[in-house]
Amino acid sequence: MTFRPLTVGVDLNKVILDTLGALHRLVCEVSGADIPPEQFSGKNCIGQSFSTKPGGRVEATAEHYKQAKYLFFETRRFCGEAQELPGAAKTCQRLVAEGHTIKLVTDVRGLPESWLRTWWHELKFPKNCEMHLTRGCSSKRKFYADCDVVIDNSIEHLLPLLKTEARLLLMLPAPGAVGSAVVTRPRDLDGSIITVRGWDQIYESICKIQESAAA
Repeated sequence: MTFRPLTVGVDLNKVILDTLGALHRLVCEVSGADIPPEQFSGKNCIGQSFSTKPGGRVEATAEHYKQAKYLFFETRRFCGEAQELPGAAKTCQRLVAEGHTIKLVTDVRGLPESWLRTWWHELKFPKNCEMHLTRGCSSKRKFYADCDVVIDNSIEHLLPLLKTEARLLLMLPAPGAVGSAVVTRPRDLDGSIITVRGWDQIYESICKIQESAAA
């Protein structure tokens, strides 16, 4: 059986880049709050009261979250805080070695492209990966248009692709990871969208999609 190589569109935030993990660390740092990792999904912390390591209580505010995002995406803290989600680089290398094409698409704002490319290459992500930074000014849809598989952490980015031939994967936090207790599968999720938790499941899903296309 001959398998056709696939073009795989991949979001950056929360799919390749451990954005939640970085923001969790920074929100805790700037607010002094001791936020349980599994309970943090970003803005959900705003207005909630958390314990502090000295034994007091503090409320996480919108300003704390805004400051954390600024530190991560618009200062050189990115270079020290940015980490890949487990297995991301290794799986991308494996997919490219098997003949697939990886297309990175992100609407992240503020992050200098040079920092992102340096981080990408330092972690040995595939050098021939296409990289598209939309900066939120244009829809991801046109960049995903020629993809056979699309992996994104946002259901809003996947829903417009339901009428295309692309197979859609919704990335959720892996068990025990930051946000795993509060970021869950949407109840009314269309059956054609596959939920995955981690890169092992992503690879397994891509293999099944490739086998199905060859059948």
